[in-house]
Amino acid sequence: SARNGVQTWHYEAPDCGSCQWEDRCRSRLLAEAEEREIKVSEDEKELPPSKLAHLIFSKVIPGLTP
Repeated sequence: SARNGVQTWHYEAPDCGSCQWEDRCRSRLLAEAEEREIKVSEDEKELPPSKLAHLIFSKVIPGLTP
């Protein structure tokens, strides 16, 4: 990403609600979606970052299922 550089997103089921970085992750993910012109609904913007990441990256990475 030109905006965020290289990031690592863990493909598992973390407990985002207990993580101190939840808001930061969500913000970066929404910036990634915007940079790639991926539309994210208002409801989707409230998803936990782990689910939001999967939603966004499934539109970028061929073969990644939502």
